[in-house]
Amino acid sequence: MRRATLICVLIISIFSLVLFTCPFAYAQSHKLSDECWNKAEELQKQGKYLDAAEMYEKFVEAEKASPSPRMEGLAPALISTGYCYYLIGQYDRTLKYFKEAQAVAEKLGQEGDISTILNNIGNVYYS
Repeated sequence: MRRATLICVLIISIFSLVLFTCPFAYAQSHKLSDECWNKAEELQKQGKYLDAAEMYEKFVEAEKASPSPRMEGLAPALISTGYCYYLIGQYDRTLKYFKEAQAVAEKLGQEGDISTILNNIGNVYYS
């Protein structure tokens, strides 16, 4: 009987730990990605496109590593990353990010993003 009680206490303790720490982990990972996004936007406005692209990349990495990634934000972040590389003439990297954004947008059915991405890809080839 004592062993059964200890097992129940252990199970309840583990459940409580998971229940109360997971929301904190989600919030922390989203906080990190939001900070990266805000910094990237700021750098892009200052014309620091390479630094901005790197911060958008960190946003994407943070979201993908999150226990609950916000997938709807990945395509716009990948588009922004590609656009920053476009502005500094790194067209191979631009296409890489636009194509990754296209795959995410298609998976999520984001038709508006898909049309923007295809237009952007066309602009790269036109350049």
